[in-house]
Parts: sequence; C-alpha cells; structure tokens
Amino acid sequence: MEYKKRKHNTPIATVIKNYLDKDGGKVTVSRNEIDWRFNALDWRYQKQILFAFLQSGLSDRKWAYKKLYAFWDDCFIPVLQDLWEQYHELQLSWLVINFFPIEYLKKNMDVLNAGRNYFFICKRLISDSEFRVDKERLYESDYLSLLVLQKYDVSPVVVWRLFYTQIRKICLGEYKVRINDLKFYSERGTDVISIFNCSIIKSMLETIYSDLHMFELHKQLNKWIDEVSEDVMRSREWFLLNNCDLIYTIQNKMALILMRKYCYEHLDSAFKVEGITVDTRELDELLEKLEVIASLGETKRELEEKDMATSFLIDFVNKYRLVRTGECPF
Repeated sequence: MEYKKRKHNTPIATVIKNYLDKDGGKVTVSRNEIDWRFNALDWRYQKQILFAFLQSGLSDRKWAYKKLYAFWDDCFIPVLQDLWEQYHELQLSWLVINFFPIEYLKKNMDVLNAGRNYFFICKRLISDSEFRVDKERLYESDYLSLLVLQKYDVSPVVVWRLFYTQIRKICLGEYKVRINDLKFYSERGTDVISIFNCSIIKSMLETIYSDLHMFELHKQLNKWIDEVSEDVMRSREWFLLNNCDLIYTIQNKMALILMRKYCYEHLDSAFKVEGITVDTRELDELLEKLEVIASLGETKRELEEKDMATSFLIDFVNKYRLVRTGECPF
C-alpha cells in the first residue's frame, strides 16, 4: 500500500505570517496547519496564534476560545474583555465565568447568568459571603452538588426529596432532556429504555454515591428506576413502538413521552401535582394507529385481504415505514 508522505514542516513563524496576510491566498491552508501543529508548539508561538485568532472572524475566535480552556493565561483578559463587551458570545461567557476576576464576574452577572451559566457562576462564587444561591434556577442535581461544595451536612431525606422533585419536573416537561439519553444497548443484546441515562439523573446519582457516600439510598433509587424501566418494557405501548420499524426520531420522541408517563405514575402522591398529568396526546394518537396496523396488517396486501385498504391506513403504513418485527405476546 502506498502512503502519502507529509511534506516537511514550514517554519511556524512563516505559517503565522501567512495566516495574518489576509490577501496572500494562504489563510485557509495556514489555518489548517496551525490547527494540526498547535498543541506541540512552544508557548511563545501558541500565544501569538491565540491573539491572532482572537482578532479574526467568529469561527477563528471560537477555535481560540476552545483552546484557551487548556492554555489559559491572564494576559488574555484585556482582549477577551473587549470581545465580551462587544459580542457577548456564549463560548466566551464560559471563559469569563471560569477565569476572570470575581469582581468582574459579579458586576456582569445580569448578562452572564443566562441558562446553564448560572450553575457555573454559583460554583465560582460559592465562597463569597455576599452571594446567595437561587435554587429555583438550578436543576436539583446541580443544587445538590453545590450543597456538597459548601460542605453542608445533607441528610438522606433532603436528597430523597430533591431526587423525586427532579423526576417530577422531567415528567411534566419543565426540564428538557435529550431523547437519546433514554435508550441504550444493554449487555443482553437488546435496547433498554431507562431514565437512568438522562444526564441530570445520572449526575445526581453519582453525587449521592461518590460525594455523599449514601450507598443505601443510591441502591434504593436505582431500584426504583429499574422497576419503572421494567414496567415500561412490559407495557403494550412499548411493544407497539418496537413492533414496527418506526422512523428513529419518532420512536425516540414517543419513548420519552412513555417514560415520563410511567415515571410519573410511580411517584409517591406527595410529589405529584394535583390535577396535572403527563401530556401523552401525541403518543396516544400514534398508538391508536399502531393498534389498528398490528391487528389488521402492515402491508397493502394484508389490508386488502381484510377489506381494510383505506387510503388513510395505506398512507400511514408508507409514512412510518412499518415492518412487523415480532408476534404480540399479549
């Protein structure tokens, strides 16, 4: 096999010069060369490159922001402060929160604390006697980790309440969770749906086990999760979703609704909201159609044999690319 030989390196000073010469026609190739060689360069060249990229366009600035997490130096604060006050870019806000002086962080709280940033601001200001944490703005898992950082004597009852409160908020859609978090390939060789793989649930369980050493509570909460998962996977709804080869994104979306429904049903009444239930309308509408397909047939021929070849059912079969994968056990 023939291998393409890499040409000898151009002196890095020349590469930087070519990158800075925006009219020289070598900006793109120089940018790629810098990206490939950056981590192995001397600090003096790394610093030149970072300053150059920070003074360039958005994509190059983002590249520099990412590098600065690993190659931070306070000498970058003045130029980054100018950029932050000009653009308020999200990626840059993370550097400001992590590395800028505390006083600057406190003066810019109103602009910096949007969304998930608030948790990292809390971590940075946790030792500041004037700062007060607004726990209503945090995931319960984040709030628990802050209690650990503050070295509070947290009781198992408090942790138990935080865990199930977070479950309720996930169920009722107050927290957005990625649908791919719920499904994974198990050692048994089958797909398993579980709330465990939701990142904020996994984070809380890790805090309970590794930081608080509440091993018995950790065991109980995992048992609850497993029981919910088993009930989901034994359900008629789960069979219908898996019995047909639904489009991947639709199946995952419906699986999330199904998991929310069963988690909420398994909650103690103290954690439920009176008169409020999980919105399953979208799932119910799909399941109603899948029930028809499962009982009548999944191809035009099967529908025709049962005199059910309506345009609606045929369109539905074609739309969701339905393919029978097994016999119903119910």
